[in-house]
Amino acid sequence: MRPNRGLQIVTTGNQVKRIEGSTYKVKSQSGKGVYSVLKVGEEWKCECADFMNRGVVCKHIYAVTFSQSLRNQVAVTEKLAIEPETDIPDNWNHCGSTAVLRRGFITEKNKKVQRFWCKDCKKTFVLNAGFRGMKNDAKIVTVALDAYFRGMSLRDVREHLLQFHGAKVHYVTILRWIAKYTKIISDYVEQYQPSVGDTWHVDEMMLDIEGKKQWLWNVMDSETRFLLASRISKKRDVKSARAPIHEALDRAGVQPRTVITDGLRAYDRAVKRELHSQALPRTQHVRLPSIRDKVNNNRIERLHGTIRERHKVQRGLKEGASINIADGHRIFYNYIRGHMALENEKTPAEKAGIEINLKGNKWMDLIKQVEMRQASYFIRY
Repeated sequence: MRPNRGLQIVTTGNQVKRIEGSTYKVKSQSGKGVYSVLKVGEEWKCECADFMNRGVVCKHIYAVTFSQSLRNQVAVTEKLAIEPETDIPDNWNHCGSTAVLRRGFITEKNKKVQRFWCKDCKKTFVLNAGFRGMKNDAKIVTVALDAYFRGMSLRDVREHLLQFHGAKVHYVTILRWIAKYTKIISDYVEQYQPSVGDTWHVDEMMLDIEGKKQWLWNVMDSETRFLLASRISKKRDVKSARAPIHEALDRAGVQPRTVITDGLRAYDRAVKRELHSQALPRTQHVRLPSIRDKVNNNRIERLHGTIRERHKVQRGLKEGASINIADGHRIFYNYIRGHMALENEKTPAEKAGIEINLKGNKWMDLIKQVEMRQASYFIRY
């Protein structure tokens, strides 16, 4: 619940105040005090009891990081409102020409859109930047995506959009946005292969999907924190354990030297079948109960702790949405959210050498990159 409460602090207004540099003052939700939040090296610290006694990322630290993110989004949105996107596309898919010129603007649903003209085929057209034809503008859509994957429920996101952005959106519409943009972003980022280390963490956790127990399996690289695979299964058997490992191998393109798991017996056969062969060197399989004093699975357990907090807010998942949610969380974790344990709070994708230059409103930037780099999304006008 800490991320959700941190977002509530930010949206209340005038609760987070920047003093200087990376030092902030955050008002208590009870109204009885103010807490100092500051960044020491690469780690945020707070003087509240939750942080001091438990050593966890408290709601006040979440409030500060959310506040920074919102300020960046506002700055980018204001800049885009003054300077519309006018980059000339490399080619126009209708005829393959590179002789493309700007030719004024058109207005679509109160939005100013750059129009282009091809000198060869004499056609005019506009670019589909991912949000063309949408009733709500790009800012509303991306705020909804970001708020949902940061821990708010669909109905909380709906109320947030109505209260602070004046947008009346049904929660089912938000779920459709999640399904739509998760699919196109997931297909797009698959072309990038992360540069990962030789130690992987594998773990599973239980989910409640329409009142039934299902299992979320995750594979994470230890060095970059890159989430290599996320799979949901109805069983907790060898076949289910093999699937995420196989997916991680395809995505990474390399075989790890060490795989760390918990004591689930299914991992023994899954690791042996996926990673051991005469052609490839044997991968060491570390099962934690036997040597808990030497290694641990804390990195992926921390991820699962965040998912559990988020799952409590959601109160279970719908059967049809579970796959989209798993892919969407992997996108958010790898490409959107900066990781406090990484240098300069890089995202795992940046740490893994994937440079796609996302700035400000990262959801909007990523969706525009998806659409504008695929020639089939250029639309004649």
